[in-house]
Amino acid sequence: MTIQEQREIILSKLSEEERQKRIQYLEESDFKVAKMRTRLKTHYTDLGLMESIRAFNYMCEVHGEQIRKNGEQYIIHPMSMACRIMTMRIIDDHLSATHLLHDSIEPEDRYLRDDELQKALLILPVNDSIRYSIGLMTITATYENEPVSVIKRRYFQRFIERPTNEHLNAIITKANDRNDNLRTLTNLNIRSILKNILETNVFFLPNLKTAEKIWPEHEKIIHDFRERIEDIIRIHVFYNKVENPYDEEELIRLLDDPNYLK
Repeated sequence: MTIQEQREIILSKLSEEERQKRIQYLEESDFKVAKMRTRLKTHYTDLGLMESIRAFNYMCEVHGEQIRKNGEQYIIHPMSMACRIMTMRIIDDHLSATHLLHDSIEPEDRYLRDDELQKALLILPVNDSIRYSIGLMTITATYENEPVSVIKRRYFQRFIERPTNEHLNAIITKANDRNDNLRTLTNLNIRSILKNILETNVFFLPNLKTAEKIWPEHEKIIHDFRERIEDIIRIHVFYNKVENPYDEEELIRLLDDPNYLK
């Protein structure tokens, strides 16, 4: 199904006034995507970032016809992340490629098993170091019906298990990813918003603080992303009247019971 056909399904559910507003929004979004495409491709070519060029082309192929729930082209997400580190003047071929491919092998309807992940990584047109970082970025289940809270806790913990460049690239990419996704929470229901707030505060931010100590030479960029995330979380907590944004028991209920707070 083409992007336009998918969008028509979304637009058909809106009132005429909402439809016109959404169409205008999507036109502006498409223009932004086109600008980012040109900007990133030129940037990678000018600097000879070959891994990023291969990752960019593969990302466009994999996500080319995908859209987000609001109708935007899906590639606006990884490209926005890649543009953000570019504007921060971070020139790192492996880090850029990890940003571009971080969602490229993750199914929408389930978590990969560890053995499936290894097979999926081999398809990626990048080197083993980048594949390893993307593997760290991909949520996996050890066995069928494993509790989601266990899966998520293990997932966020493994970013800081070893002080390698692959782990550093993965946690910076995850911080950028979380920063970008938190900005779109207003499109979700209260259950999803609360789950994201608690998951970030309980599972991710403590490990991000630890990462600043593990990689002191990269403390500034990690700290910068942590502050951005904390600022967005504070806004969501305030507007959604969240009483305890660090409630681990509530988070576990939200993760393990799909019907809780529905």
